[in-house]
Formats: sequence, C-alpha cells, structure tokens
Amino acid sequence: MSPTPAPRGSAKLEQLDTWITQNKYVTQQDLLLAPLRRIEGQYDYVFIDLPPRISPATVPSMKAAQYVVLCAIPEDAAVRYLARTWNDVQQARKHGLKVEVLGILLTSIRKPLTRLARTLLAQVGNEKAFRREDGTPLKFETDINLGVALQESQAARQTLFQYEPDHLICEQYRAVVRDMEARIRDRERGVLVPQPRTVLPTMPVVVGEEELQAGEAGNG
Repeated sequence: MSPTPAPRGSAKLEQLDTWITQNKYVTQQDLLLAPLRRIEGQYDYVFIDLPPRISPATVPSMKAAQYVVLCAIPEDAAVRYLARTWNDVQQARKHGLKVEVLGILLTSIRKPLTRLARTLLAQVGNEKAFRREDGTPLKFETDINLGVALQESQAARQTLFQYEPDHLICEQYRAVVRDMEARIRDRERGVLVPQPRTVLPTMPVVVGEEELQAGEAGNG
C-alpha cells in the first residue's frame, strides 16, 4: 500500500502578501484567527512557516500563534536574523500579543562542520542573549542535518518520514518534537518560558574560512 500523501499548502498562499495589501478594509491582524478556530481540535499542532523578515503575514501569524520557534542555518546572515526576529517577537508582546519564544532550531547542518559553522553553532548555544533567565540555552539540544534524502523525498512528492522513515534526519526531527512538547508541557503547568531580552547585544562579525584563505593568499 502506498503511503498517504501529506497535506500540502495551496499555491494561493504565494499571493497572500499581495492579497493583504490590496484588500485595505480587511482587519489584517485578525486574518488567521477565524480559519484556525474552524480547525481547532483537528490537529495537535498547527505550524505557520514565515520568512525571517517582517511581511504582511507576520503580525496576523504572531497574533494567532501561541509560540514561536526561531530557525536558522549556520550562516552569519541567518544568525543575525535571529536577533532581528527575536526583537520582532518582543515588540509584538509589548503591544499585547501573547506569543512566546519556545526555542531556537538550527537546520541544514553540513557534515563535516566548517570552522564558520562550528563558531556560529557555539555562538547560538553560548551567547547570553540566546539563553533563558536560568542560564540554560534556548537552542534545542538537537540540530537538523542536511542530507540528499531531503531533496530525493521532495522529488518523490513525499515527506522524508514517508520516503525514508528511519533516516537520521527523521530521528533528529523526532528528538526536536519531543523537546518542543516537553517545553509546552512545562508552560501549561505554569512554568514560565523565559522570554528574550528587550535589547540584544550586537552580534559579532564572524569571518568564514573562504575569506580567511583569500586573505592569506593575498598576504602571501
């Protein structure tokens, strides 16, 4: 028996930003509240995937969501966007939104790690700005590797869990989900999920191996 295809997002979502801009009399902030209420109870969790920049869909999503998971790949620009998105969430909370940062997830990790990737991974895990009030990192313990199987599953129009359910990346995602659920259970028991500081320090500039090699060649 062939696996049941996973639900897919509609191509109409690509035009969402344009639609929001053109329909001036729509209350943008409440755009997602009614659709999500209609499916309440049908799913354990609903994930809304957003770009790492402010778009017309950002505020409606943060108003509808309970938690935010900040995602980044081990590249300097992506890590810098973490701080910007972090501040966006803090601004939303200042304006009365109840959304909370649940954690930080690093994905697309190439092996073996480059020196730049090692530095950025350590930075996100150890930087005080990315820690809870009790000192523990907000970063999830498990990172997600980059693998050819991901591209193969997409070409097969399957999720990786359907295409190769025992793949290491599937196990990594399962570990992250267990971590997420544990944090959500803590929050539901009244254990506060520590939120980001209002003002983040300037993230240090990290020089990549390619730049270092180019500089060494030039000096030679």
